Amino acid sequence: MRSLKKKRAAFNIPKQHGAWISIFACFALGLIVAKRFDFKSLLLLISIVAGFLLRYNISESIKDFGKFKQLLFPILLYFLILAISGLTLLFYYRLIILIPLGVIPAVSAFSYLYFERIGKPTSTISEIIGMLGIATIAPAAYYVASKSFDIRAAGIWIVSLLFFICSVFIVRYLARNRLPRNTAEYIKSAKIPFSVCATSVILAYLLGKADFLPGYAFISIAPSLILFLLLSAAKKRFKIKTIGIVSTINITIFVILSAISFIS
Repeated sequence: MRSLKKKRAAFNIPKQHGAWISIFACFALGLIVAKRFDFKSLLLLISIVAGFLLRYNISESIKDFGKFKQLLFPILLYFLILAISGLTLLFYYRLIILIPLGVIPAVSAFSYLYFERIGKPTSTISEIIGMLGIATIAPAAYYVASKSFDIRAAGIWIVSLLFFICSVFIVRYLARNRLPRNTAEYIKSAKIPFSVCATSVILAYLLGKADFLPGYAFISIAPSLILFLLLSAAKKRFKIKTIGIVSTINITIFVILSAISFIS
């Protein structure tokens, strides 16, 4: 156990379970819709993980510049892994569309570092920009596995983005409303997350009607709205661990329903 902790410390791997689950969920969704997994997909996963760890370690050095010397090894290591895996995908496999797809998470990462620098890494806009980058993993995984960037790739990106933006507001609401309040205060604080989630479901439905998304794609986001209504109506204290479990279940349901809507 101690040796495992030492290795984790040496490579400085974060325990951000929510971020890890979101990353792997989007990656899995792209692969399921593409119905394929090969070495290219593995390389993409390696580059995604390396990019996430690189951003995390740079972020840690920004928070405490005194740690920069200690974090220099993992920063260089993850940059090297990201460069090798990314350049292999671009130039050996000629997956050129990864360049514009990679710009989105890159901008997301730099934006996060900026918010970290000014002391607002958990602001609403920071978390939404972060989800913009994570949601891009789904179409990237689909593109690499299928070697095709079509309307499905754009569709799973939009659905993922709508879902994760909704999730940001749900988690923030639950985290900020863990102490019991009266009914009026609960209703007031629930207006924004309810509006965001309802809008996400409606947009997905309308895009389905316009044949830009599968007709039933909105159903993959609807459980988030239902879940929020149930939890907000409970008016009880929720532990951080409980919020994490609920979020994991919600993401799992989303991946399953999204995959069914896109491949059926």
